[in-house]
Amino acid sequence: MTQILPVSSYDEIPYQSRPYPQSQPARLAALAALFGLTPPDVRSARILELGCAAGGNLIPHAATWPDSRCVGVDLSERQIADGSALVAELGLENCELRRASITEVTPDWGRFDYIVCHGVWSWVPADVREHIFKICQDNLADDGIAYISYNTYPGWHMRGAIRDLMRWHAGGVAEPAQRAQQARAVLQFLCDATPSEGDAYGLMLRNEARLLSSLSDSYLLHEHLEDVNHPVYVHEFFAQAASHRLEYLAESEVSTMLPHGLPQATVDTLRRIAPDIVRMEQYLDFLRNRVFRQSLLVHQGRSFDRNIGPRNLTGLSIASSARPVGAVDVSKPGNAQFALPSGAQIGATNPITKAALLELDDSYPQPIAFDALVDMARQRLQASTVALPPPETRLMDAQILGGDLIQLFFAGVLEIWPSIRFPLPEGVPVLPVAHPLPRTQARHVPEGAGAVVTNVRHENIGLDAFSLRVLALLDGTRDRPAILDALEPLFAEGKLNIQRDGKPVTDSIVRRGMLITQLQDVLHRLRRFGLLVHV
Repeated sequence: MTQILPVSSYDEIPYQSRPYPQSQPARLAALAALFGLTPPDVRSARILELGCAAGGNLIPHAATWPDSRCVGVDLSERQIADGSALVAELGLENCELRRASITEVTPDWGRFDYIVCHGVWSWVPADVREHIFKICQDNLADDGIAYISYNTYPGWHMRGAIRDLMRWHAGGVAEPAQRAQQARAVLQFLCDATPSEGDAYGLMLRNEARLLSSLSDSYLLHEHLEDVNHPVYVHEFFAQAASHRLEYLAESEVSTMLPHGLPQATVDTLRRIAPDIVRMEQYLDFLRNRVFRQSLLVHQGRSFDRNIGPRNLTGLSIASSARPVGAVDVSKPGNAQFALPSGAQIGATNPITKAALLELDDSYPQPIAFDALVDMARQRLQASTVALPPPETRLMDAQILGGDLIQLFFAGVLEIWPSIRFPLPEGVPVLPVAHPLPRTQARHVPEGAGAVVTNVRHENIGLDAFSLRVLALLDGTRDRPAILDALEPLFAEGKLNIQRDGKPVTDSIVRRGMLITQLQDVLHRLRRFGLLVHV
């Protein structure tokens, strides 16, 4: 008999369905390999996402790697319908979204190399939480990796009090938008009524109000106002996982596992009182008042190495969005600064590391295999492009570079990928082609509006209205003049504009000259954003 599924609150107010880069199978595979495991090849992997919403976190993988097999399950009929429509529009034969309860997933569904469960575990009843672990036990391949995100104590003790307040105050309001408005209003009321300085409670309220002010009503409703929100201490989560013969591997954001920023005396004490990874992670949560985790689990009995060093980079690839600040002299020691898109800067002093960061900038967003990066950086250091670097110094160069790259990775400013190459062009082709997913997303954005699209690296990329319209046209049939010809009606109708001295340019000839330069800049940015593909 077919089960009749209840109407989900996510049907009324769909949760924003988007990619979460930290849950991307390629990144999970890289972490597993860094810890000494041999993860399944993501290009042909079977992937299961529990609570897939409209497929925003699953469809990007299927669209990039056609030999993979992606299955998503969600209770929301509306979100499954929306996601399935996008799957059909993209013509993806390797992606299926199923409307079902997580508890309906059984061993008969088969085994998966990667199981992803983002934003679900803490928001479902106890029997569903238990079944998520059972799915990871029964349906995860022997070498597979499971990703589960969840809310944690102690941070949620304070946040939970705010949740209780908002739920109680808005409890009699049925309409979702009004519930969200009332929840925000009562939180602001408390902020206004508490001292702005010298009051820890008032500071906590203001921090939470500041965070929620930047987030959508759908986030507020499903994060704070749902019936179930079940934070746990991390040792409790690990214990429940262990009861299903699952073992903790790492956090998807590895930098959070390290005692960065703590006094040396605190670090020494931690090493003495936390002899195992579970106790270390729990103490770090108490020290940082942590509210959220994204943990990777594997089957018990896997052999991995937590003592990570340069040797662990063999077989992996590196990418960095850092760009040099001014001229960089790689010929001698001395600090060189590299800027990240966030505005933060990192420094490099070793010549081999400076040379490598320059190579990574030239290649970005395509990762470079570590062994190849060592050779490329060594060649850049040579005064002559003809002479080969002395082979006897390669091992030392690899050790120095590997050590610096590991530190940068742990600091969260450098990416490690498995040994794959994304279908990215080296430059901007004469007939540029956008990845089908963001090109389709751009076509659905109203003319004159900006929006967020998904790139080949599973990232959210915000684009202005002009860039979106360009992206939507990049199907490989238009060169630059043809792209401008296709955009001209939008400028003539006032749906797009280009300005000079704060005023729209209306002269078509002047505008065309300005647009030639702007289009060239946009195309290069789209390539660096990972939105163009090689065909």
